[in-house]
Amino acid sequence: LGLWPNPAADVAYVNMDRPVSDGATLCMSDACGRVVSMVNMTPGTRRWQLATESLPSGLYVVTVTDRNGLHGSARLVRH
Repeated sequence: LGLWPNPAADVAYVNMDRPVSDGATLCMSDACGRVVSMVNMTPGTRRWQLATESLPSGLYVVTVTDRNGLHGSARLVRH
């Protein structure tokens, strides 16, 4: 799972090395583990755009899971 730009200001892109399957979700949590965003992803997606302009500055963890389990996880810095 890749995230860019990192650190991010207004938007970040999530790149997956393989397309997600049906039932995939993207979850973004803050440094305390609180979920700040969760979205259902379109099957076959390999890139996803995250709006980050409304998030406070800090460290976030972005996790993508699908019906096969964990697809990937990465840290994102919002400045």
